[in-house]
Amino acid sequence: GYGVCGLEATGEGAIRATRERRPDLVLMDIRLKGGLDGIEAAQTISQEGDCPVVFLTAYSEDQTIERARRTAPYGYILKPVQDRELDVALRMAFSKHRADREVRAAKRWFETLIAALPDGVLATDRMGLVQLLNPAAERLTGWSGSEAEGYPVDEVANTLPVGGSPERQLLQDSNLLARNGLVTPVNIDVQPIPGDDGRGVGFVYLVRD
Repeated sequence: GYGVCGLEATGEGAIRATRERRPDLVLMDIRLKGGLDGIEAAQTISQEGDCPVVFLTAYSEDQTIERARRTAPYGYILKPVQDRELDVALRMAFSKHRADREVRAAKRWFETLIAALPDGVLATDRMGLVQLLNPAAERLTGWSGSEAEGYPVDEVANTLPVGGSPERQLLQDSNLLARNGLVTPVNIDVQPIPGDDGRGVGFVYLVRD
């Protein structure tokens, strides 16, 4: 039930044909003619476009499998292969590829939504180390997202006591001290990020000017 849109004997040919014909999937051997082997060709194909690669090869050495694994293939089938085995592998590859595309689309949607929020958003892991800042949080704190990643949240969202209170709390009404010395009165709301096992995997801080 599948249509073969091209056959290539070299890694270079496989890359060129993938660019030109835009197949739904590539079946790749590891030993090929030309200067590139199948693993090198698969790596280029994966980096350049949204095309899943399934290895169909006689090579089963650990070193070869480890090299192939780094290209994140959608399957690794050893020859000789039965039709049923190949059919199942292709079905699984197509299903995983669709799921990966949906995850990437959801990630883009999430990132666009977070970036568009007028309030600052900081996300941390369960240890309180920053994992994400949206543009509003970058403006309020003076940190870029790449600079803040891995830093403690109370260092990035540096707060000062409010109304003479001796407590320094990263909660509710606070004065946020940016890196450039600017102080902004803010309200900070903190929500846990639940994990699949019921344990919290981090926290989201919503910072409102």
